[in-house]
Amino acid sequence: MSRNIVVCCDGTGNKVTVNENSNIVHLFACLEKSSQQLCYYSPGLGTTTPLWVDNERSKEWFKFKAMVSGYSLKNNVLDAYKFIMENYNDEDKIYFFGFSRGAYTVRVVAGIIRMFGILQKGNTAHMEQLYNLYENYINKELKRDIENGLVGRNRISGHVKIVARIKSSFSRGEGKIAFMGLWDTVSSVGNVFFSKSNLPYTYDLKYIKSVRHAVAIDEKRKKFRFQKVNPNTHKDLKEVYFAGVHSDIGGSYPEEGLSKISLVWMLGEASGLGLRLDKKKVDKYVFGIGGKFQPPDHLQQIHNSYKGIFKFFCPQSREISIGSLIHHSVAIKKKIDKSYKPENLKCLSNIEFDKEIVYYQKGNKNE
Repeated sequence: MSRNIVVCCDGTGNKVTVNENSNIVHLFACLEKSSQQLCYYSPGLGTTTPLWVDNERSKEWFKFKAMVSGYSLKNNVLDAYKFIMENYNDEDKIYFFGFSRGAYTVRVVAGIIRMFGILQKGNTAHMEQLYNLYENYINKELKRDIENGLVGRNRISGHVKIVARIKSSFSRGEGKIAFMGLWDTVSSVGNVFFSKSNLPYTYDLKYIKSVRHAVAIDEKRKKFRFQKVNPNTHKDLKEVYFAGVHSDIGGSYPEEGLSKISLVWMLGEASGLGLRLDKKKVDKYVFGIGGKFQPPDHLQQIHNSYKGIFKFFCPQSREISIGSLIHHSVAIKKKIDKSYKPENLKCLSNIEFDKEIVYYQKGNKNE
């Protein structure tokens, strides 16, 4: 019987807390953990420090450096890839989930799998080389040559041959990536002023069976421009717009109900495609049964993310093209809250509704 391999990567600065958890943390809590579904959670960039950093001031500086420079992206990517490498068996299905830069992280992990496949177990020593080859597969200079029709065939063929040799010698093939669930992908991982957003296979995700992307309507921070998925090459892609700013969609504000709206939508999409969920945990963490956690609430106040250092950058509303999928909660909010009038939302012609959350039972379609 095939198993599910579930990889969850959190956003910058996000980790498990008492009262300020992201949708990645809530989703991970709701997953069935069993021999048939192996689960991995990675805290976001800037949440951990190496063991050799031994004083508090150095730790804080190291975390800040990681958050603004993307220093730990490589480590997070390789840790997630290693989990897959050590646990994947033929016919297993891989599920990726990520928020913010964590969403970009899982897209990079998937891109490495697309390029090299999944290495045979125990090949940790090759992972550093994999990442370096992947990151530099088409560099800026080579891109310029391609665009100008001056492609250096020898330069390309040497790099391609190394990739092909590693894949043929050490890989088990590309594996089955069944689903990728993203919350507001942000690719500003180079530093605050530079975005390394064009790593291979992170835009065109047609090699992934199903992709779902929850996007914030009201985010205006220029450095939080979301990384779209290529809509022209994918047969099962939904990019759906929700009311709120970046963390209103992906969570991490003090426990509240606005971010739960996109979580309910994502759980309905993923569970219908084979993800196994624990109903008691979903009732508790998502629907607020028991009173400790907030249920979904589309009328909750939208936060203001355009403050602090971001006020030094000009605001930039996100472009929402005609015909984009808009979650039904946006229409409800606009109808009840007359003050909610996002300038970038021109019409509500294509409404997306939630699917019923499916729970695994022996013999059903999720088996």
